[in-house]
Formats: sequence, structure tokens, C-alpha cells
Amino acid sequence: ISVIALMPNLKVIDLSGHYHFTISNTDIVGILSNRCLLLEELHLSNCWIPAGKLEGLKELKCLKRLNLDHESLEYESFDGFLDTALAFSCFASKVLPHMKELEYLSFRSANFRVEDIVPFVRNAGPKFKCLYLNVP
Repeated sequence: ISVIALMPNLKVIDLSGHYHFTISNTDIVGILSNRCLLLEELHLSNCWIPAGKLEGLKELKCLKRLNLDHESLEYESFDGFLDTALAFSCFASKVLPHMKELEYLSFRSANFRVEDIVPFVRNAGPKFKCLYLNVP
């Protein structure tokens, strides 16, 4: 992670499968939003980011593609951070309005609610093209 500080011009990063960020209390979203402001593509599949930490994504103003898929959503470990309905709702209401360049979001959840999708559509920026919701 300390290497990220040496790459402020990073455009694409795939950190998929690094669930140890949560186990070790590493705020990967905070690190990226402070060090890699030019990121255009971010893959955080199976990193298990707590809903409250997703708010840091709004600092990534250049982000165009975001992948937040999670395979092991049924497990309620790590202090309940796997509440993906809360994570999606938080992203839609608190983060998405600040992400004017975002074009694509992939999000996997076993507990989507229709009422969570409406605020997402309302808050999506003019460049948004694709919402990929995967329900296992």
C-alpha cells in the first residue's frame, strides 16, 4: 500500500480480492482518495469495504469505472460491514452525486431493494451509462 503514495498519476488499479484491508483496518478508500486523485478505473471486488468508508470515493472526481462486487455477502463478520444494502444506499445518496465522471458501476448483492435503485438513478451524473447489478 505504501507504493501507492509513489504513484499519484495512477489511472487504473485492481485491488480485487484483498479482503485483508478490512481485517487489518486499512482504509484503502481513504488512501486512494488522498493519494490517487487521477484514478479513472477502480476495482475493489471482494475487498469488503464498510459502507461508511465508501464516502471517501467522492474525492475521486476522475473516476469513470467502479467495481464493488462481493462474493461472500452472507457472512455477518467483521462488525457487520457486509450490509450491502446499506453500502449501496450510502453510495447512491452520499457518493454518487459527487461523481460526475462516473460511467459504470458494478455491484453484487444478495439483498438489493427496489427502493435503493431509485435514488441511484436520480443521483447518477450525465455521463453515467451502465449500472450492473448482480444478484446471486
